[in-house]
Amino acid sequence: MAQLFDSERVDALFAVLGESAGRRLFTSFADALPDEVRAIAAVAAQGNFAATERCAHGIKGAAANFGAARLQAVSRKLELAANAPVAPCALPALLAELERVARSTSVAARRI
Repeated sequence: MAQLFDSERVDALFAVLGESAGRRLFTSFADALPDEVRAIAAVAAQGNFAATERCAHGIKGAAANFGAARLQAVSRKLELAANAPVAPCALPALLAELERVARSTSVAARRI
């Protein structure tokens, strides 16, 4: 299983942003994750797979920017599944996995 954060990416962000701004940015990222997960769960529950794919893509991009490797990987799986014929069957398990990983990522982001 991939680690939660890519330490090289995190270090690079802090090198550019500085300690204070870096911590604020990671806290903002952590604060936004629960809303993002609720949003994707809502559109998936409505059967709106195009919106599910877009939401997953957005989470994946944010995760990549922050070096949140595991969240990026789960979001990518969800993005691909939302666009596949098996979406109705695959999404519940992937959404549950996304929720677990997002929760862990949020906690870890606050500790960086």
